Amino acid sequence: MTTPPDDVSGSVKEEISLAQVTIGQAIEGARGGEDREIAQTVRDLGEHLVRQLHGLLKLTRMHASDNAAFAQPTREAVQTLQRLYDLLGVTHLVCVEGLVYVNDVRVRLEERSALELGDELLRHGCGGLTFEEPLDSAEVRALCGLLVGGAPGTAAVAGDPPPSALEGFRSALRALGLEQVSASGVHRFLMSSEGQAARHTDPRVVVRAAMVAVAEAFDNLFRSRLPNAIPVRRAVIGLIEQADEAMVVSAEQDPTLPAHAQHAVRVTTLALRIGLELGFSDAALADLGVACMLHDVGYADRVGGLPPQFDAHSGCGVRLLLRQRGFHQAKIKRLLATLEHHAPFDGTPRPSLYARILRIADDYDTLTRDRRPGALATPPEALGRMQTASGTKYDPVLFQMFLNAVGPFPPGTRLRLADGRVVVTVTCARGAAKFGKPICRVLRFADGRVPTQPVMVDLALEGKVVSLGYTVGR
Repeated sequence: MTTPPDDVSGSVKEEISLAQVTIGQAIEGARGGEDREIAQTVRDLGEHLVRQLHGLLKLTRMHASDNAAFAQPTREAVQTLQRLYDLLGVTHLVCVEGLVYVNDVRVRLEERSALELGDELLRHGCGGLTFEEPLDSAEVRALCGLLVGGAPGTAAVAGDPPPSALEGFRSALRALGLEQVSASGVHRFLMSSEGQAARHTDPRVVVRAAMVAVAEAFDNLFRSRLPNAIPVRRAVIGLIEQADEAMVVSAEQDPTLPAHAQHAVRVTTLALRIGLELGFSDAALADLGVACMLHDVGYADRVGGLPPQFDAHSGCGVRLLLRQRGFHQAKIKRLLATLEHHAPFDGTPRPSLYARILRIADDYDTLTRDRRPGALATPPEALGRMQTASGTKYDPVLFQMFLNAVGPFPPGTRLRLADGRVVVTVTCARGAAKFGKPICRVLRFADGRVPTQPVMVDLALEGKVVSLGYTVGR
């Protein structure tokens, strides 16, 4: 944890320090406990599915598809796929180097069944199957027959498949009417250096994946499935690794993704910045990020067939999240953040820490983005309005930390300079001397040309801001 700012009174410093100790203890207690029950359920069901598919493939080699020996194992596989669908929605089964994963959860089973299933997929140039919907008995048998019998362009025996194998397998799936099953290419593990490079060179992929994870979480809750924070947590880890870059990318509007998912990711990147200022551990940042990503899930509820009104969405969100069984500390903090994220700081009782952080990030995004009627505020205007409510709506210490961290032009803010260039900020505040002087990337030169290579501008050395915009796309 960081030391409280020097300009904070002694009593407030003591309160912050005590709170930090308490938070630290709670965080350590919650480490590793995130969604254990749902992960274990996915692991158990994944093990059943792999064993059942492995057994059915062996039967397919020995018997005709109408043999009575298929009845019981096929029925069990159908039931397992249905349970996974009820729990997760779209189900991803991935084989990679002798291991099997179901929706990012590693399945623990004997090596032989995993290797043989992986080999069957590899013959078709395939590394995994995605089940958009459950299969019935006839469809399970058809899939197993295809895996064993081969498809046009596939190799007859295990080994390196020809380049056309995967596309031939996909075509065969469509020909059999298995539109709800899709095949992915062969997977491999990244070396640590490759993984590091991938994380730090393409923040757009990370941000888009986070938005998709939120959209899928909303959709699953809307369809009355159990909450699954595992993919959301994984997306948050990517946002933590990207830090300022994620703030820049998330500020760009994407018409192909739901507005609520974009809002959730922007709020998460802002809240994570406060968490970083507080010195949160990686586990605490991940807990905070998941809470932020899911804070508006109440809108996935339906009251008389309609989404809830604003005043009711927090309570509806808690009700949806309570579908997940168990009460580990990460879940409790998430529930409190969802319930209290619009509660005032000076209310009774005082909102939880995550809720107070979330209130600041949520209101800032609402003031500066297309999420309400009336004129939008520029970042400095929004921060100025919020400053007047510091101590009533907002925790004054947390708000000051937020302001000190992001400065008047948070990453992703579009600026026009006096010389006609249009730039976007890419750094947070850089201390008192450069507080309003971020580093920017040129979007358009004064003559209208768009840079073909990144061109950076340090406003501490050159350039004067004459006007502001809101998104990179404008």
